[in-house]
Amino acid sequence: MVPTKAIHATQQATQLLSELQHKAEQLRHEMITQELLVDNDFAEDREELNALQETQEERTGKNREKVVEENAEPVFSDKLKDRLRKQQYRIIGSHSAVKTCGWTKSSLTGKGGCYKQKFYGIQSHQCVQMTTYLTCANFCTFCWRDMTAKAHNEFKGTPDDPKMILDNAVEGQKKLLIGYKGHQHIDKQKYEESQFPKHFAISLTGEPILYPRLQEMITYAHSKDSTTFVVCSGQFPEQMDAITPTQLYLSLDAPTKNLFIKIDKSINKDSWERLLGSLDALKRARERCRTVVRITCVKEQNMVDPQEYAKLIERANPMFLEVKGYMFVGSSRQRLSLKNSPFHEDVKAFAEEIARYCDYKVIDESACSRVVLMMKEDVAERFLER
Repeated sequence: MVPTKAIHATQQATQLLSELQHKAEQLRHEMITQELLVDNDFAEDREELNALQETQEERTGKNREKVVEENAEPVFSDKLKDRLRKQQYRIIGSHSAVKTCGWTKSSLTGKGGCYKQKFYGIQSHQCVQMTTYLTCANFCTFCWRDMTAKAHNEFKGTPDDPKMILDNAVEGQKKLLIGYKGHQHIDKQKYEESQFPKHFAISLTGEPILYPRLQEMITYAHSKDSTTFVVCSGQFPEQMDAITPTQLYLSLDAPTKNLFIKIDKSINKDSWERLLGSLDALKRARERCRTVVRITCVKEQNMVDPQEYAKLIERANPMFLEVKGYMFVGSSRQRLSLKNSPFHEDVKAFAEEIARYCDYKVIDESACSRVVLMMKEDVAERFLER
């Protein structure tokens, strides 16, 4: 028989080992979060993170709601433009912007492409990420972007010409990439191909669908044999009905009304009802384009009630469902902590929980972006033809 003291000592050693493993995993998690190139909805590179951090320090740590109330400024004020330039944005006209995605740079130097390349066949080195309106109607707790522009729930000012915006987005991308031409690890063929973009990710920041001439720009992009992905926050169903991109995304940030109001902090008093209307709009959109519901998982906040998520997902009936992990970067660090950033394993497990209550199942995954792709059935058509 093993002595009681030996058993106790073994239990203590096991507990200590478990604690050490947990701390090591936390450290690994933090290192990955700070160093990893992630997609265009999170941190692109260290330069942008540093610029964002400097901006946040200048703001003395006030939360966004207070900043908006006390220091509200017009969209694209000189002060805002300067901040965005520090973050490697290029301003286009009066309300649009372009910024090179970190995955574009990664692809050019042989380090791999973003999850959209793995899931849908989008070539990262030929992708332009841009926006047609700088601000949106929400104060989402997990948003890592610069959040000092005043929130809008309608387009303000005179809309710029859509062809001018798209052409200048391409030229802006070329200028942002010019330094890579002489990079020691550059893939020369990919660099040449990057001068002729084939995809536009209209999701850089803000709410692009507020731009009233967006469909004209989409049509112009398609006339150039390019594809378009548009991301919206679920606050403007009528604008969703008015566009036909290659792929239309709807962000679904919470499974219930109370949680949605708490997380998205919209200036719209009827934000939940707008979300439900947007789910219906996405269902209608599937008749004319590919559709996606995307959930950003924030640990200890919205990774709950998978059955309620499933009901909302089925209501929209998207072609694709993306379940994606929040990254602890940028301005979100003022509101959240590292513990709110789930591991890929957490994200996948939650996706599988949702799958128990609906017809969607895990089809593909990208661990480095902490994202899982779900569909009712996989089809070859998910990969866009070039």
